[in-house]
Amino acid sequence: MTPARFYRIADAKIKQRNEEWKFTDSLNAVHCAVLANVNRGKGVPAFKPDVFRIFPDKKKASPEEIIAAMEHMTARQEVK
Repeated sequence: MTPARFYRIADAKIKQRNEEWKFTDSLNAVHCAVLANVNRGKGVPAFKPDVFRIFPDKKKASPEEIIAAMEHMTARQEVK
């Protein structure tokens, strides 16, 4: 096996594994969102699966989105 062929095979395997991880991450995020929404208190906004992703999309969050996410998490802790 040549190094070029080995690289192509390894690269294809890595890409396949990354796609599997993304799918599993998405599925787990949906499960977590369902559980969080079933158990959330009154007045707490609904959780979205994106909050629970381990491997988020490559887009970077704006400072406003980060602040909103932090406020969302603290609101959940304050309402019990």
